[in-house]
Amino acid sequence: MLSPFGGEEETKAIPLEEEILLAWRVFSAALPPNFLAPVSASLHTLVREAEGKEGAELEAYAWERLEELARTSVVKDAIQSFLEVAAEKPEVLRAGLLWFRTWNRLSPEEREALYRKAERFKPTAELASKASFLQGPPPPPKPLSPSVQAARSSPPRFTPTPEQEEAVRAFLSREDMKLVAVAGSGKTTTLRLMAQSAPKERLLYVAFNRSVRDEAERTFPGNVEVLTLHGLAHRHVVRGSGAYQRKLAARNGRVTPGDVLEALELPRERYALAYVIRSTLEAFLRSASEVPTPAHIPPEYRELLQRRDKDPFSERYVLKAVRLIWKLMQDPDDSFPLSFDGFVKIWAQAGAKIRGYDAVLVDEAQDLSPVFLQVLEAHRGELRRVYVGDPRQQIYGWRGAVNAMDKLDAPERKLTWSFRFGEDLARGVRRFLAHVGSPIELHGKAPWDTEVSLARPEPPYTALCRTNAGAVEAVTSFLLEEGREGARVFVVGGVDEIAWLLRDAHLLKVGGEREKPHPELALVENWDELEELAKEVNHPQARMLVRLARRYDLLELARLLKHAQADEEGKADLVVSTLHKAKGREWDRVVLWGDFIPVWDEKVREFYRKQGALDELKEEENVVYVALTRARRFLGLDQLPDLHERFFQGEGLVKPPSVSPLSVGGAGVSADLLRELEVRVLAKLEDRLKEVAEVLAALLVEEASKAVAEAMREMGLLGEEG
Repeated sequence: MLSPFGGEEETKAIPLEEEILLAWRVFSAALPPNFLAPVSASLHTLVREAEGKEGAELEAYAWERLEELARTSVVKDAIQSFLEVAAEKPEVLRAGLLWFRTWNRLSPEEREALYRKAERFKPTAELASKASFLQGPPPPPKPLSPSVQAARSSPPRFTPTPEQEEAVRAFLSREDMKLVAVAGSGKTTTLRLMAQSAPKERLLYVAFNRSVRDEAERTFPGNVEVLTLHGLAHRHVVRGSGAYQRKLAARNGRVTPGDVLEALELPRERYALAYVIRSTLEAFLRSASEVPTPAHIPPEYRELLQRRDKDPFSERYVLKAVRLIWKLMQDPDDSFPLSFDGFVKIWAQAGAKIRGYDAVLVDEAQDLSPVFLQVLEAHRGELRRVYVGDPRQQIYGWRGAVNAMDKLDAPERKLTWSFRFGEDLARGVRRFLAHVGSPIELHGKAPWDTEVSLARPEPPYTALCRTNAGAVEAVTSFLLEEGREGARVFVVGGVDEIAWLLRDAHLLKVGGEREKPHPELALVENWDELEELAKEVNHPQARMLVRLARRYDLLELARLLKHAQADEEGKADLVVSTLHKAKGREWDRVVLWGDFIPVWDEKVREFYRKQGALDELKEEENVVYVALTRARRFLGLDQLPDLHERFFQGEGLVKPPSVSPLSVGGAGVSADLLRELEVRVLAKLEDRLKEVAEVLAALLVEEASKAVAEAMREMGLLGEEG
């Protein structure tokens, strides 16, 4: 078998493969997760450089090269940490050398198979007692060189890439700036470098969500305060008010349709109206408007409002109701609940001020709520603003989010190196974006290869879906259709809410007694009303439930989800996430589910163009881009074979489609998806026509006023000064 340091040695103690798998366990367990990738890349390279060296010679060479990297490398912190461990436990270095000597001799297919086995491998005490690289008396600990010891005793330093250095120089110019960062390019690291470069400045980092905030709090220097947008507003509005704290806790930051019905004293039969008013309220709270306007009535409800030409479904009534509810929400003495977006709006309308900082670093600036952009714009000239994001990752436009990068007139810097995936994946992404008219500079710089395949990997892997219904179908397909009833699944975001919805919808369908209706369905009393909510109001949860009910028993589906859900993501055979919940995430092996809209097909693109829905087309292109860039080592496109064929095969140009994606039942868009697409684009077109009509009406009034004034002057009824 292979010796840990090269050559052959006779032993029948344990199989070669098991020793190699044990080596990976020993090596990987010795490092924190954030250091594993850079140390692996370094060992992978130096072992390849040391071809021909064996035994003690290889170990000495590796130690010398690692010490050099610990002084000069971009990832010096990780290398220094590994050397510290290896100085006390030399078997860790030997295990790494064994693993990467083997790894370098394998084909890509063999590497993938070995890595899958390593993830699932469970070593035994007997195996550890026989592994050759763990045998014999341990050598005395290797002392760290003085330079490495000095580096370890000083604050961690990071040698940036040329692009990161340029971004830091721009930051130090003390001017507003924007940083366009491709997926996996280390933008958070770059922001940390900026903060470290200005230790005397007080900085505010506005993180996109709690997980990003928590990580930044652990890693950013002490001159940075890290908050989410809601955390910033909460400090100014809720923290010092017991009344607002009670209103916020009443519904855990939410407003239910039942709250709306009760506040307006509407009869239960007007349940659909309550949903319309609630959605209009939510759109208003996220906007920069001072008062609710017709533009805040979600487009999918416009057709319903037009068909009902009398109150209470008129636009006038809806807006009047929203104004009343907004007043109740702001009133500390009223029992109407306060929502998360509500206290942000209160803060903004009170003239929100960001004080005590020299600059604000805004992450994910391509998906900023208009109300927060309004706050930031009000600080022009008072507070240095750094907007960081990727316009091609703007996927929350349906919630009213705007790309703040376009609003900031400031110098732009770019991060184009992605350390998440290899060049094979990057090349296909470039082809896709060039095809849809949005070319990008993107380079795959990960120290590993990323395979893009039509094959489905062995578990564990992650399935990414465009919709919640797609996520449920991915779970059922994995457990039932693929015969893995005993497998464990982890749905990102949990399954409690969706299981509650499924159980409640089942009771509506069979006419059972509902002891605890889901808040989203509390106003619905039977299945016909649920279907009406899906069809007439285009309610997202109702649409999902109606779709799933066509294929599954909803109660059994709820039981399946609850039973299969793992308590930790790392223990699951399958991780399932919607694309929007995957924002900022990455996984080793990713499979894209089949519910993505094929915006790469010309017939689909023409459909969007004819409806004037170019914004929606752009967002769906962004959705595909975000999905493609979540994988580190493997991306499976077996459910989207046309996407694989056109952008990820060979070196040639994009190939023509083999089937029409508009054919129902084919490899393209389903009838349900087409209907949803049509509803959305027609509603958007209607919004734009209405805006044009309002502008024309204003012009006509202005021209009519001029004509009347001219006639009055001719009659002597109006002086020239009038």
